[in-house]
Amino acid sequence: MELNRESSLPLHVQAEQLLRTLIKSEEYSSGKFLPKEVDLAEQLHISRNTLRQAITKLVNEGLLVRKKGVGTKVIRSEERRVGKECE
Repeated sequence: MELNRESSLPLHVQAEQLLRTLIKSEEYSSGKFLPKEVDLAEQLHISRNTLRQAITKLVNEGLLVRKKGVGTKVIRSEERRVGKECE
């Protein structure tokens, strides 16, 4: 996994797009935890702050949930649908 530093898109937007792809993948759509921020930032060759910016956007959209000391978990697609129906 690597982001394009020469792209006109900011790195946090590219990271967000990559995380969206992960969230939609079979492996993560069932509610799996994302890798630790430190590890994920290292894999993407970006700072933790840049990664956090992308994660925060996805948390605000209801795609991820972050728990201090536990990690960042993908909200299962079924839970997202139920949440939208309740709104």
